[in-house]
Amino acid sequence: MLGRYHGIPHVVAISEVKRAGGSYFAEILGTFSHILTILLLVQRRSKKISIVVGLLVAGQLIATSSTMFANPQVTLARMFTYSAAGVKPIDGIAFILMQGIGAGLAVLVYRAVFRIRFLITS
Repeated sequence: MLGRYHGIPHVVAISEVKRAGGSYFAEILGTFSHILTILLLVQRRSKKISIVVGLLVAGQLIATSSTMFANPQVTLARMFTYSAAGVKPIDGIAFILMQGIGAGLAVLVYRAVFRIRFLITS
């Protein structure tokens, strides 16, 4: 990949953008809400999954301090992007770990809520 950013040619661009510690917590919350929303929409067999998820991502992109990576594939791509949207490789690894934590929590909450609901209605 040959590209230019600030007039500097790069064969492989590695981001140098620093992220604050709060970004990691924001990544957990962002991924948690992202996965939980998808699980709930699928459970309800909603036909509006794409628009809801798109609006959620757009809102979280603006609202979260991590700028809502919420996807390991996107995080890996941004690790090799020399721009303001990039992330340092070491921070990228931390973001991927936080995404795993957020996704795991979302699944646990989803299972807990619907198990309780099932027990109450039966």
